[in-house]
Amino acid sequence: PAYTAYLDSTDVHDVHKGYFSIDKKGHSVNSSVKRGSDMSDDISAYDLILKNKERLLSFEEPTRFIFSHSALREGWDNPNVFQICTLKHSDSTTQKRQEVGRGLRLCVNKDGNRMDAEVLGDKVQDINVLTVIASESYAGFVDGLQKQTEAVLYDRPRKADIAYFTGKTIRLDGKIVKVDDRQARAIYQYLVRNNYVDEQDNVTQDYRDDVQTGTLAPVPEMLKPIEEGVHTLVQAIYDDSMLKSMFEDGNKPKVLENPLNDRFEKAEFQKQMIFPIGEPNTAFAKYFIGNSYLAPISNDQVVVYNVTFEPRCRNNWHIHHAKQGGGQMLIGVAGRGWYQEEGKPAVEILPGTVIHIPAGVKHWHGAAADSWFSHLAFEVSGEETSNEWLEAVTDDVYNLLK
Repeated sequence: PAYTAYLDSTDVHDVHKGYFSIDKKGHSVNSSVKRGSDMSDDISAYDLILKNKERLLSFEEPTRFIFSHSALREGWDNPNVFQICTLKHSDSTTQKRQEVGRGLRLCVNKDGNRMDAEVLGDKVQDINVLTVIASESYAGFVDGLQKQTEAVLYDRPRKADIAYFTGKTIRLDGKIVKVDDRQARAIYQYLVRNNYVDEQDNVTQDYRDDVQTGTLAPVPEMLKPIEEGVHTLVQAIYDDSMLKSMFEDGNKPKVLENPLNDRFEKAEFQKQMIFPIGEPNTAFAKYFIGNSYLAPISNDQVVVYNVTFEPRCRNNWHIHHAKQGGGQMLIGVAGRGWYQEEGKPAVEILPGTVIHIPAGVKHWHGAAADSWFSHLAFEVSGEETSNEWLEAVTDDVYNLLK
């Protein structure tokens, strides 16, 4: 919440600045005059980006996106580079190393303190992440850089001895933990006892065979919580593929979990329809799986609400009761959703789809798994009307829908 409030406090026009030392033809640009006006922002941007590092790192300075022709390779001393987007073609390996190298430094906080393992512990690799959005000319360079890094990582003793295991990091329940001296000795003794290392502490063929057949000897009780990590360390000694998890293919489709993405997706969905999404549907949240929103459209003559569901969100099974009349009518507005009555196949709801729900019918409705969804809900007038909320729509039922 605090970070979101910080982002909302800044006008989008103040977030980015840039300076350009030469034009596309290689000619110098006069930064004293801004194109189309009598003033220039380039000089102040240049001073901020290249000279005033402390100001640029502070929360008081809104600049976070920098557009520059050469800031990444002319001695720029800013450690907090988390994304680099290269827009031009380049054949210079040296230039690429300079540019990417700017993002390979450990970041600092607003006080200038380095955010390393001593400060962050097991979070150090979650925070110090560099993302490079590169042109095709970088493809070969990145591949070579990763191979060189892998080679450096393998420039170490290939012995499964106590020294090798001591201090190594492994993941336990989503956290990074270090192997201590006692654990390292226990690992080594386990390997010796089961003939998994020879007299020179090399990993034996017996270990490799047991890995292939899934018949590895059980580890001692004290090592069971880190058993998977133990075998990963052992196999990394002789199996180069164990290092692959340290590198990612930037072309591989992926969606990183980021709560700010929800704000973007919500804003994009709003553009698809004329009715407002409204506010979080907190009053009825206990009857929904997932997040929903409610916007009153009309309270006169006919009560109408626009109900919006995030992907996979749906309401519980429920019944609209009435002594006479009653029920509900739905009209799809945007996105894709589902309506289902008990004992009947689900009906897909698209923009313009009309669903008539008689009183006394057990049913549910909500969004498709891959789409936001909105419908208008019309309350049909009747005598002694009420709603009865029932059990949730389970994943077993919902996942059958395509």
